[in-house]
Amino acid sequence: MIETPRALTEVDRVAAHAAVDGLHYGYVDLAAEMGSRPFDDDGALSELTTGYARSRIAVAAAAHGLFATGGSLIPDYKDTTKVAQLVRTWADLGYTACIAVTPAHLPIINEVMRPSPSAVERARATSSAYESALSEGKPAAVVDGRVVTMPDYRVAQLVLERAGIRD
Repeated sequence: MIETPRALTEVDRVAAHAAVDGLHYGYVDLAAEMGSRPFDDDGALSELTTGYARSRIAVAAAAHGLFATGGSLIPDYKDTTKVAQLVRTWADLGYTACIAVTPAHLPIINEVMRPSPSAVERARATSSAYESALSEGKPAAVVDGRVVTMPDYRVAQLVLERAGIRD
């Protein structure tokens, strides 16, 4: 649980410990420790006060091969649209899961954090095209008019892995 300024400054040491499987960002607790506001005036997670920590924890988790979790807690926790928007930001940053503040958030979290069928289909097409290009000695492929390189392939493989698909 990364929820104090000290934990944030030591996040790489924490992540490198053999007993650690994942990192959780306790954004409300960290804000309380720092005397900052975790939410903006609209009740959304404040990019100003939480952005650095959110990104830093995501990077540390990825660098050490760990899962990373955020949370679904916002002031308007009953507003499912706002909750889904928050959960989407965790997924967009590379967080792999989200802790629900209420059981009502579980379906939202599952839907948003799990790759969509269209994302899985794109990932399959990207992977297939890139693998085919490599087998032909080409350094890249083209899918739907867009170039596909090794980083695109790696992202596609991650999407498939997170969807539980092993090609």
